[in-house]
Amino acid sequence: MKVLIAAGGTGGHIYPAISVGERLRERSVEVIFLGTKEGMEKYIVPKYGFELITISSGQFVGKNLSTKLKTSTKILKGIIECIQIIREEKPICVLGMGSFVSFPAVLSAVLLNVPSFLHEQNLILGLTNRILHRFAKKIFLSFEETAKIHRIENYSYTGNPIRKSIKARLPSNGKKGFGLFVFGGSRGAKSINKAICELLPFVSQLKELRIYHQTGYEEYERVKIAYQRFNIKGEVFPFTEDMAKYYSISDLVISRAGSSTIFELAFMKKPAILIPYPYSAGKHQWKNALYVEKIGGAYLVPDNELSGKILYSKLEGLMKNENLLKEMGENMGKLYVEDADERIANEIMGYI
Repeated sequence: MKVLIAAGGTGGHIYPAISVGERLRERSVEVIFLGTKEGMEKYIVPKYGFELITISSGQFVGKNLSTKLKTSTKILKGIIECIQIIREEKPICVLGMGSFVSFPAVLSAVLLNVPSFLHEQNLILGLTNRILHRFAKKIFLSFEETAKIHRIENYSYTGNPIRKSIKARLPSNGKKGFGLFVFGGSRGAKSINKAICELLPFVSQLKELRIYHQTGYEEYERVKIAYQRFNIKGEVFPFTEDMAKYYSISDLVISRAGSSTIFELAFMKKPAILIPYPYSAGKHQWKNALYVEKIGGAYLVPDNELSGKILYSKLEGLMKNENLLKEMGENMGKLYVEDADERIANEIMGYI
């Protein structure tokens, strides 16, 4: 038996897809990934032992007219490619993980009468899932609230799969002081880096504070110099594969509001200051962060209002209120759904 999984673009789509793929592979299902040549999938997917077939596609939301016309041509080409791939591979079903690469894959499955499933990482459906969820056998949701917002009936509330490396990390016994973990994604975030550099003079006298800051490669040297200037304790690094280590030794996280990040925070029960990426498609990061703030798991700070002074006002209050930190962590933890990848794999296997 074969299952095609369409996932690409960013780790937020790819890593949950890999988790599901691994669960299906444990059940003797052959899993083949569909992606593009431009996304991170070409580096990530083969490392996990899966075959990756690249197709044509592109992002449509938030682009100008000229780019949309070019993308439309790519998508049409991608549909033709996917029809050929499905006919050759003869999968039992197709799973789309919500990224733009899912559209030609899942639409092709619909046209060929091959069963399809969808997964939505974010609170608000992305464009692909908004269009195609009515044609899918089922859509798997990370947030239960999504079904109410979009009035979806053919869904299962599964949560969002998180990486094995996060789940495997035991709580750290070597924690010292008050840990603050800062990151803006694998490439870093300039606005977050700038605000943290502005924060350093405010916190230079806080001896108990330890900051663990993933800067991205582009700004690493500049940010490192700022830390050296103010003699801040902790670690500054351009990138880490061991996110779980820094989650486990931190009391608070400052980050973007992508779905993978939110569900990793939920698993670790870590309170956060969330700074949504302002250009995310459909403002999905803003809506994710607003929902998490609403349930009491995080503070939302808009990117255009971000500054060292704003961060200090939030950080100072939280460092003085251990009970509030704990309560926020518990509220964040309510979002986590145990074994999301297992739930999705079971649903697919149940249909097969």
